[in-house]
Order: sequence, then C-alpha cells, then structure tokens
Amino acid sequence: MENQANIEKKCLRHGCGKKYFEESNSETSCNFHDGKPIFHDVKKGWTCCNKIVYDWDEFTKIVGCQSGKHCDVKQEAQFFKSNTVSNAQAGIEKSNTNGGNINPIQTPTKSIEEHEREQKAKEEAKKKLEEKKPKTLVVSRNY
Repeated sequence: MENQANIEKKCLRHGCGKKYFEESNSETSCNFHDGKPIFHDVKKGWTCCNKIVYDWDEFTKIVGCQSGKHCDVKQEAQFFKSNTVSNAQAGIEKSNTNGGNINPIQTPTKSIEEHEREQKAKEEAKKKLEEKKPKTLVVSRNY
C-alpha cells in the first residue's frame, strides 16, 4: 500500500482549491474563507472578510482571509441570505395571513369603455374652462 503522505490531494476549503501533499501540509499552508459566500444581484463576495466584487473571475481570486491546514473533506456550502430573500418571504407570509391578498384595499378595475368615457368628460370640461377664459387681444403695430 502506498504511503498516504505521497498522494496528491486537492484542498476543498472555500477559496483555496490548491493541490497539496499531506507531508508538506502545515498550519499556514491554506488560505480559505470560513464565512458564507454572498451572491446578490451582480455582487459576489464573502461574509467573513466583507469583500465584494462584481465579476466571477474576481470572486474566484479573492484570497482567503483565514489560514490553516489544507483539508480534503468537502465543505458544506451555505449561502448568505440577503434582505431581499427575507423581505420576499415576509411578503409571502403576509399574503397567506390576508387570505392571499397582500393589500386588502383593492382599487376596482375599469373597463376600456369606462376609461374612455372619463377621458372624454375630462376633455369636454377642459374645453368649457378654456371657452370661459376672457380673451385678450394683442395688437401689434408694424411701422
């Protein structure tokens, strides 16, 4: 059987991913992130070191803020939940408690005909106001 120290392994800590041999694995070999990854809109980063970037390549190049030994055990990925997620969840819960109505005060929907009648009435009222305005005559003398 081959010696375990001579087998090349890949570090599975978040932010590392380097290959290593157990015989050269020390307490300062690995730079990793012990926080949660942040993916919000176009932002990417880590909660542990509060570094935010906008490009995927830049995200993969953020150097880990913690150091320790490399580890070949898969790390569980838990993502950071932004306020957007919790606000959406609160909205869903509120909707469920209102019987599906997020806003219980509903504005009645008008038909196209009703809307057109209202617009025509507004235009006629505006015309009447224009007709009632006193007319001013502007005289210009060109000599």
